[in-house]
Amino acid sequence: MSFSLLQQLSDWIETYYHRPGLLPNLHCIRVLKNVSLPGGSVVSAVSVRHQTPRHSHAPDVFVAELWNLRHGPIRPVDIKNMCLALATFRAWYSEILEEAELSGLRRRHRFSVHGNLIGVSVKVTDVVDLLSHHGGEVAFWTYRVSSGRTEFDPYCGEGLRAPRPTLAQMLDHLAWEAPTDSVHASEDADSSIPI
Repeated sequence: MSFSLLQQLSDWIETYYHRPGLLPNLHCIRVLKNVSLPGGSVVSAVSVRHQTPRHSHAPDVFVAELWNLRHGPIRPVDIKNMCLALATFRAWYSEILEEAELSGLRRRHRFSVHGNLIGVSVKVTDVVDLLSHHGGEVAFWTYRVSSGRTEFDPYCGEGLRAPRPTLAQMLDHLAWEAPTDSVHASEDADSSIPI
């Protein structure tokens, strides 16, 4: 991975992705480059955003974003590696949480972790399409270098129609209910009153 490209990504995360003033309760952002994982793999960059509560009893929010840069197209193996990295970070957080709870502390924050894969292009597959439209777990980005400056753009998939997923078939009897619409109910009640 080119140091220049990685540095540009790091700068972009700090100045554009987490734009100052975008989140009024943004406390801080940290970006680490070349983060080692067990087994010898490396995540190109990790950013952690800390947002303070907007209300006195609300929790602090910590969002970790994993970023992997690819010089070529994003391939299925890159998605698998990112999913393993996400599982690793969740396990690390679970370890932190368990140690705190064993010490008698209670969590007063929310934590989430997401993956970002960046390449010059994205190899279109059913998995890429599903994750880019519905996952929230892994986001896809493309980059291009123009006049020494790197631009990063989100990739939103092709909108392929995949077969009905197995999970939907297994959960065919989920309980659902219609939302209660108190505004329309009160309007209907008022419409019967003569004017």
